[in-house]
Amino acid sequence: MKDEALFDGMKKKDPKVYQWIYNQMFSSIETMVKKNSGTSDDARDLFQEGLVSLWLNIRLDKYKLKSGVKLSTYFYQLCKNKWISELRRKKIDTTEWNEGLEQEEISLDVHDEERITKIERALEQLGGSCQELLQRFYYRKESLKVISIQLGYTEKTAKNNKYRCMQKLKTILSSQSNAL
Repeated sequence: MKDEALFDGMKKKDPKVYQWIYNQMFSSIETMVKKNSGTSDDARDLFQEGLVSLWLNIRLDKYKLKSGVKLSTYFYQLCKNKWISELRRKKIDTTEWNEGLEQEEISLDVHDEERITKIERALEQLGGSCQELLQRFYYRKESLKVISIQLGYTEKTAKNNKYRCMQKLKTILSSQSNAL
């Protein structure tokens, strides 16, 4: 289902859209939660909270469709941020986040459209290979193993390149902040 149809269906509270989102997204949310101190029940609760938040953000015009950012990516990030907040509330250490994400990852606040726009502009300033690598890893949720095969790298080279690209992205974002 295309993002436009999902977006419109959520606005209209179409049960088929919610079922489609559940069928497509629940397993990735459940995996993320179970890898990070949670249970299947926690994942179900989180998924429901995430759907309510997504629906509210759409209804209140806090979320609008943007090219390059899939609704599923936004939803995943929304759930991830909610889960991290829940772990912190329970005083569970989140420094060892288990998703293949390093600590240096730039955390997206899904309610902060301005920050998302800045990150998108910074991504555009990266070279094509860095853009592709980061988009595959963070937006498409491909593993470094899959990326390395697709791009003809070793897995270690893919990891090192991802780190270097993230450092470049941070530098660009830092210079944008200093320029404002």
